[in-house]
Amino acid sequence: MKRMAALLTAIALGTTSITTLHAADVRYSEWKGSQTVASTEELIQRLNTLIDTAERQRAADPRFLEDLRDALDAYGTSQVPVFIKDNFTDGDITRNPAWTIATGKFGLEKTGGLRSIVRPAGTGSTQGGKQDTASSILDTILGSGKKSGPGGSLVSTQRAEIFTAAKITNSFDILGSVLSRNTPADFEWVVYQGADRSSGYRLNYSSDAASAVFELSRFSRKGTAVIDGGPPPIAMEDGGAHKIGWKRAAGGLMTITFDGEELFSITDQGIKSGFDGIAMVNNTGDVLFRDIEVRGF
Repeated sequence: MKRMAALLTAIALGTTSITTLHAADVRYSEWKGSQTVASTEELIQRLNTLIDTAERQRAADPRFLEDLRDALDAYGTSQVPVFIKDNFTDGDITRNPAWTIATGKFGLEKTGGLRSIVRPAGTGSTQGGKQDTASSILDTILGSGKKSGPGGSLVSTQRAEIFTAAKITNSFDILGSVLSRNTPADFEWVVYQGADRSSGYRLNYSSDAASAVFELSRFSRKGTAVIDGGPPPIAMEDGGAHKIGWKRAAGGLMTITFDGEELFSITDQGIKSGFDGIAMVNNTGDVLFRDIEVRGF
């Protein structure tokens, strides 16, 4: 808070040299310290408003205002709580944070990331209509010498789910890199409530040879309700990792992004309290969850 007060003082000192303004304009004077705010968030908002006004009125050196805004942005970012952050490069899923494999199998890539291969019985993975033999060969190699969860091999015929418990506010900002190696693919992120993970929100990606789509839904013991969805600009199975973003603001506005571009946004207030953790799920396919970060928003 002392730093915020200093910033307010800096704004005042940078603007008191103005001697005349138009009658309709706001006149600046030395800040006396009598103004109070309820929270750091409100203080940051007030400072941004002051900077905007000073820019419009040319009440201070533009470079000074730019530096001031950069400092304020940096401070605001540093105040945002980080609930979960992991790139899986430490070789240990049991700590910092502690992940639990609920079903299926996961393995740690040596270069970072958490990989899962799910092939339901009687099915095969395809890429462009051809059998993914390269992936099959890699499975054999990785299964014998890979850092993996219980069971050794990464290949499973059942749904794979891994989760970590963390207190997450109702508004949040999730960003992560995911590599989907072949089709069909079906994976998801889940922010859940309760130790049994029986309610929450789910962001699902699914693709086949013809199409790909993201779908956002709310679920509970009573069932699942699809909220919104939309296709990404390209299917994820192009050989590279893609950045997926999921923000939920105060009031329930959720925005889904793909490589920084907005796919869709929708407001849902079906869940008003916080969450107890996040899960990553592979229903079908060869998926690498490269990294994930969950922040407050």
